[in-house]
Amino acid sequence: MILALDPSLCATGWCLAPLPESPVDELLTGVITTEPAPKRQRLYQAEDDAQRALKLYRALQDLVMIGPAPRNALELPQYAVEQPAGSQSARGASALKLVQGLIIGFCGTTPIRWVLASEAKVALCGKKAASKEQMVAQAVKRGLKISGNKVAQEAMADAFAVLLASGLWRPDITITTKNYAVAFKAKRPWLEPPASERVSPPASGAPESQGST
Repeated sequence: MILALDPSLCATGWCLAPLPESPVDELLTGVITTEPAPKRQRLYQAEDDAQRALKLYRALQDLVMIGPAPRNALELPQYAVEQPAGSQSARGASALKLVQGLIIGFCGTTPIRWVLASEAKVALCGKKAASKEQMVAQAVKRGLKISGNKVAQEAMADAFAVLLASGLWRPDITITTKNYAVAFKAKRPWLEPPASERVSPPASGAPESQGST
C-alpha cells in the first residue's frame, strides 16, 4: 500500500494506491478536513491546533487500516508526501510545521518520499507552472474521481500528483478509482470533503458514532 499526501491542517488530500504486486485494483482518494473551533469555545490558538492535529492523526490511522494487512516487510505501507513550501503568513507557516512534524511522527521509522510541488506538477501536467485548475482537470482526465468543494478537489488532485511523482507507484497499471470520503461518515466525520454533506465533529464529551461503514 502506498499513501500519498498533500498535507494541510485544513484539508489534507490523500491517495491510497496498491503496490505493484497487490491484487487490489482500486485507487482510493479523499480529503481529511478539520475546522477551527469557535473562538468562544477555545482558550488558546495552540490548543485548538493541537486538537485539529489529533483528528488528522486519527484519520491517517484509519486510512492505513483500509489496506490489506502486510504479509511481510516488503508489503509495509510506503509514504509519499508533498514537501511544504512555506506560507506567506506566520500563522500558515506554523500550521504547516505542525502537520509536517505530525506526519513524520506518524510514519515512524518508515522512510518518506518527499515530493516538491514542482515535481508533482510536472508529473501530472508536464509543467512546473500548472495552476490548481489545470491540476484538477488533468487528474479527472486521467480517471481520478473527484468530488467536494474547490479546496477538496484541489487537495485530491495534488495528492494524486504526489503519488505520480513519487516513483513508488506504476501509473501504467489499469485500475479503477473510488472516492472513499463519504464512506467514513459514520466513523470519522472530518474525512468528508463535500461541505454540503459535512457532519460536525461530536461535541466535547459526546461519544463518536460507531455506525458501520
